[in-house]
Amino acid sequence: MEPPVTQYAKSGDILVAYQELGEGDVDLVYCAEFWHSIEAQWLEPRFEAFLRRLASFSRLISFDQRGTGLSDPVPVSELPTLEQWMDDVRAVMDAADSERAALLGSGGGGLMTMLFAATYPERTAALILLNSFARLTRTRDYPWGTSPDYEEEFVEKMRSGWGQGVFADVVAPSAANEPGFREWWARYERLGTRVGAIVPIRHVLQLVDVR
Repeated sequence: MEPPVTQYAKSGDILVAYQELGEGDVDLVYCAEFWHSIEAQWLEPRFEAFLRRLASFSRLISFDQRGTGLSDPVPVSELPTLEQWMDDVRAVMDAADSERAALLGSGGGGLMTMLFAATYPERTAALILLNSFARLTRTRDYPWGTSPDYEEEFVEKMRSGWGQGVFADVVAPSAANEPGFREWWARYERLGTRVGAIVPIRHVLQLVDVR
């Protein structure tokens, strides 16, 4: 089966790429990480199966946040705020004629969905968080976050190996060494965001706290 057609929503001066699939009774907006590729997501069979399963009972709406994937790029010196990334959700829902939707936030994308649900409760039917968090890094009153040493190591790995599949071992250790998976993940990284932007995006993420 062919992937759905890519469309574009206007969010301020930015065009945000999105796709729709399925005809279920509920609209389901999938908010992936702070880097994503709606093009590459269809190239891995398990990812495709995940998306098609969601679309079997909903109208699935997925998108690339501004500055990532097929959406308009933004200067590294002017990376979006969490509020701007969240507003891309609203813009995509408006373009798709979705008045109210369930939001599925994965990883860092969960921050956008939590802020959206708090800002637009009337447009939020449900909030589902997958591997997400209220903030990324550890503080005195939030001991569950990542440590400074971890972040330093993580950022260095991003800086030196982005687009080469280096994070396949982190996100999917059971599949990382399967034939073709690491190559797909490397492509997913490259199509998700350019190497010069991923470290600044991580730095933004280190400061976000939606509590």
